[in-house]
Parts: sequence; C-alpha cells; structure tokens
Amino acid sequence: PKRPLETCNQRRPKIATPVLFQLNNFYIDKDELFHERDSSNQDVYSFLDEYSDELDDQNILIHGNKNSGDLNYVVLRWLGGESIQKQIESDRLMFLKDENHGELEKLLIDEYFFLALYMDNDMQEIELPYLKGRIPLHYKGISVFPLKEQAHVLTGRLGKQHEEQ
Repeated sequence: PKRPLETCNQRRPKIATPVLFQLNNFYIDKDELFHERDSSNQDVYSFLDEYSDELDDQNILIHGNKNSGDLNYVVLRWLGGESIQKQIESDRLMFLKDENHGELEKLLIDEYFFLALYMDNDMQEIELPYLKGRIPLHYKGISVFPLKEQAHVLTGRLGKQHEEQ
C-alpha cells in the first residue's frame, strides 16, 4: 500500500534539515565551531611538547579561559594522552578552577610553580593577582609567565625563537 502524500511531506524536513546543515558546513561555512586551528588548548599542548625536555619534572599552572570550564582539561588530556594524564595526576600540571583558586594562589606565592601558562594573549580575564604585574612572553596564542629564576633560561630561548620568526 502507498503512503498518503501527507506522511511523505512530514518526513522531508527530518531528512532535509541535516542534509542542508552538512552542505552549508562543507561548502559555505569556513569557520569551525571551536576554531580548531587556532585553539589555545592546541597551543598549550604544542608548548608542553616542544619544551618537554626543559619542563621535565617542573610544576606548571594552566590558567584557562573561565568560560571553558573543564573543556581545557578534556582537550589537553585528549591531545597529550597518557603523558599529560600522568602530569595531571602527579600535580605537576594544574588547572585553575573556581574550586582550587585559593589553594593555587597560595602555591604561587610559595613559588611552587615553575611557570604559568595563560590561554589568552589579550590578558583580560586574569584572576590571579600574583600574575597581574608580570610581563608574559607569548607563544602562539598563549601567554607564558616565568615564575622561577630557572624558567628565565627557557623563556629566554622562547623569546629568541619568536624574535627570529
């Protein structure tokens, strides 16, 4: 038996909507939802990977975008795999969150961290007063704050590399 015309018309929008959405994304919309090519999470991972020898066994604070919530952790964990997970579990890599804000501020003052990575070059959402007076270096889309004397060797190399580019 054939279906009535009304039933066929009701199914068209259910199929047409996803098809049109995909066609629009493929041919027209060139920007990704999260701008994957310019992701600050990717920049943090690139920095950690590129300077992995110098950063071995160093404590690093990651000051992510506040609106991202746990997305910073999830994406960085996904990009870095097991090595990043081990650093997180051993507290060598720590993310600033609302829950640990006070604790991390104390660790900053006690000079626990080797350096701090801030996931935004425009510096508009810095929440830690300890970092506000410091001048960061920039690596791709992130800001790098050296917090110990030994970190200046690393950041000096970082500064030279980016002056050459």
